[in-house]
Amino acid sequence: MIRDAVLRLDPSAAVLMSTHLLLVKLCLQAKAYSYALPVLNKHVYHFPTLPEWSHSEASMACAEDASSRSFVTGISGFSSKLTYQDYLRYFLYGGMIFMALKKWHNALHFLGTVVSMPTANSVSLIMVEAYKKWVLVGLLEKGKLCSPPNITATHVVRIYQSLARPYVSLAQTFERGDLARLKSEVNAAKDIWCKDNNFGLVSQVVDVFFSRSVIKLGRTFAALTVADLVKQALSSPVEGSVAESAVSSLVMAGALDASLAETKDPDGLSILRFTGDSSFPRLPHELDVQSQLKGEQQLMEHLVGNLEEINTALGMSDECLDGLQRGQAWAASGGVNSAAPGETGTLEMDEDLMGDMS
Repeated sequence: MIRDAVLRLDPSAAVLMSTHLLLVKLCLQAKAYSYALPVLNKHVYHFPTLPEWSHSEASMACAEDASSRSFVTGISGFSSKLTYQDYLRYFLYGGMIFMALKKWHNALHFLGTVVSMPTANSVSLIMVEAYKKWVLVGLLEKGKLCSPPNITATHVVRIYQSLARPYVSLAQTFERGDLARLKSEVNAAKDIWCKDNNFGLVSQVVDVFFSRSVIKLGRTFAALTVADLVKQALSSPVEGSVAESAVSSLVMAGALDASLAETKDPDGLSILRFTGDSSFPRLPHELDVQSQLKGEQQLMEHLVGNLEEINTALGMSDECLDGLQRGQAWAASGGVNSAAPGETGTLEMDEDLMGDMS
């Protein structure tokens, strides 16, 4: 009911409302993860407009050509007042829903939004929690320690690495390919994973370690016996039957493009033959790429349209109008600064804007 109400009021779900947060929170508590996807798959571009902007942009909610930003305002009653913690929680909870559905790419996007939140000096505990999950999801999606988004401040990255040291250490061990050391670190810091409610993710990291190692070997070898595969992929010995069973599961699940064939090995182990990309038809791949390009094109069109709305709103803001008035006064005075000695009007406006962002 809540999801349908959100989409009925705003089919684009472009304006973040308090109902968004309520929806994802309830879906997490009820473990009804897929119910939130129609809203989570929409991109958020705006917050409810401030009261001083609302009177000039008011619009009827039933108008077909009206942007949801014009009627979902700070005084419309469609949303309660939002704080920056609400913004962080929405994307953190959304990332957790995608993690529960094993949609790692989407989870990285949502967690990255939280991790890269602009901040002045300190970071929120919500951001630290998101970074810990970011490290683990990066291992599950890409098999490596992913760097935070480029817009993340350097001092914020250092804080993350300091507060999430066990997670960073686990990721570095994963990259080195030492399974025995990886299991040792998992067991040593088990209390930490459980306290952070991340033990399930850590367990999946251990499970995906072998499959990642085997996939890497496929880029180097055309075929390997299971015994040689164990030697190449794992630094610690593993029973051949266990390894063969694991490889079979990867092949049947479609996670590994390979085939198993019997050999005359006295131990009865099979040989793994990696399948080259050239054996797969090109047409389905090209159609998939074409579909992705169309989706990206539609996303860019929506993004450009919403950016134009944001630019218009900023142009009508008090800060922008004040800056224009100062510029006109400066031009009328022949380029002489009309501000008091030791003050510059432009610098003051920039400081005010940065203060609002923090």
